[in-house]
Amino acid sequence: YITGQRITVSDNVVSETFATDDGDADGMRFFGTGHRITGNTIRDISDQGYRAPPHPDCFQTFDHNPPTYDVVISQNVCQNVGAQCLIATDDQPGDSGAPRGVPSITFVGNTCAPNGSQAINLRRWAGVEIRQNKFSGPTLQRAILIADGSTGCTVTGNITSGGVPTLDVDGASRPGFRQAGNSPA
Repeated sequence: YITGQRITVSDNVVSETFATDDGDADGMRFFGTGHRITGNTIRDISDQGYRAPPHPDCFQTFDHNPPTYDVVISQNVCQNVGAQCLIATDDQPGDSGAPRGVPSITFVGNTCAPNGSQAINLRRWAGVEIRQNKFSGPTLQRAILIADGSTGCTVTGNITSGGVPTLDVDGASRPGFRQAGNSPA
């Protein structure tokens, strides 16, 4: 659980976390500004064996005050985790986001092999840069899902294995959206 300003979390191994009190079993949750999350390995977090199954993610953030922005998640490995590599959601109306021109999250150079239907899930989370990542997974239907007004996102130079589409972007998230050099396109 990372909260505050300018915190660096590097070169850790997080594995086999478990959910208590019907919560989640995420690898890392982050809130705040200026964080650098680099070179970590998060693996082997299951969603099986629970009365109310959690959705374990390698990295998760959600609406919070103060807002979360200027976070760099780079050169991490996410393997065999029940849901997603990254999920960012902003479901509370009126929450403020990143200042204009500042990326909320820069997700670059990561290797993601989760067990969910997508590796990255953005819902109402604007200004995310997703660059030069490698995506795979046994039940992957798409590498990146950008939905519900996640505007101003950039997706470039990512590789998704197994012929799985790299990207699914809904119409509400198209304003300011840019993509280039993803494989498959």
